[in-house]
Amino acid sequence: MKVRCHWLLWSLLLLWTSAVALEASSGVTVTPLAKETTSWDGNPILYPEGAAEMTALLVEVAPGGETGWHCHPVPSFAYVLEGSLEVALDDGDRKSLEAGDVLAEVVDRLHNGRNTGSVPVKLVVFYAGTVGTPLSLRDADCLRGPALAFGDSRLSSNDMHGATRMTFPDEPNSRIEPLSTEDLRPEWVSILDRLPGAGLKGEGFPRNLLGILMLNQETLGPFLDYWVTSKSKMGLTMREQELVILRMGVLYRSEYVWKHHIKVGREFGIEDAELDAIREGSYDAFAEPRERALLELTDAFVNDRSLSPALWTRTSQILQPRDYVDLISLVSQYVLFALTNVSLQVQLEPPVAELPGITDP
Repeated sequence: MKVRCHWLLWSLLLLWTSAVALEASSGVTVTPLAKETTSWDGNPILYPEGAAEMTALLVEVAPGGETGWHCHPVPSFAYVLEGSLEVALDDGDRKSLEAGDVLAEVVDRLHNGRNTGSVPVKLVVFYAGTVGTPLSLRDADCLRGPALAFGDSRLSSNDMHGATRMTFPDEPNSRIEPLSTEDLRPEWVSILDRLPGAGLKGEGFPRNLLGILMLNQETLGPFLDYWVTSKSKMGLTMREQELVILRMGVLYRSEYVWKHHIKVGREFGIEDAELDAIREGSYDAFAEPRERALLELTDAFVNDRSLSPALWTRTSQILQPRDYVDLISLVSQYVLFALTNVSLQVQLEPPVAELPGITDP
């Protein structure tokens, strides 16, 4: 996506705001474009408090391109000049726009814009913000689908500001008491000994999570064997797996997944700048096209629960068919881990709790 600001847009904004007060007469044509009290998801439009600051942007999206998942903390509206755009929300709701359409953008809702046509999309976006408030946030700082499980998606603006940076656990105790991993069966211990690397062993051993999963003795053994075996047998390298796992921690706001895998990720060559890129959902820091493709697909699987034709076309030039199966398997494993962590408030073990978190600089 290429974004450019033009002083001409300020003139357009002033012309629009003054034109609505004009009456049609000879030489003057007034065409109402929009008059809304709610954004397109049905939530009321609320002006932020603070020193007002108006901003206008000309946004261009190439054919097949996407804006990336993001949110706006301030009200805005967009006017489509050219092209066809589909906007998707975190709950799967979608809206299609063509040239001449106007959209009251959602506030504090994770969304993604995709060019569904064959020509560049051009739209003018006007923001009613405040001095010092960002116009957009990357998806790591936005309310997302999994987070909605902890509250109504129709939260008030103030409530949502507090939730956008929420990570889990956010309660002092686990909702279910973990069993002691001292009682792991010998055959389970043998399986866990096959884990690659040292990051999930010793101080990094996920004893509290395993203690929860031990509550079902019949399924734990087969799952552990599947989980550990897939790490060494799937076509994704250990570094690629850890990139995806860390991104799953961000997407589910699971500090347990994130902190347990920082050490593992570093063991397999993930650097601090790359950790920041995973936090932000901005993948330019990764030189390898495979790694960028895997991370983009992970975002799509979690946020869209699907794979768009444009993303399929782009990534299928880079990945092999088996890679998609392996990636879906890996994502599904960490849906189990992350959802268990955030839903049951699984507490971090003391040595791991001190590691940098999702929202740490």
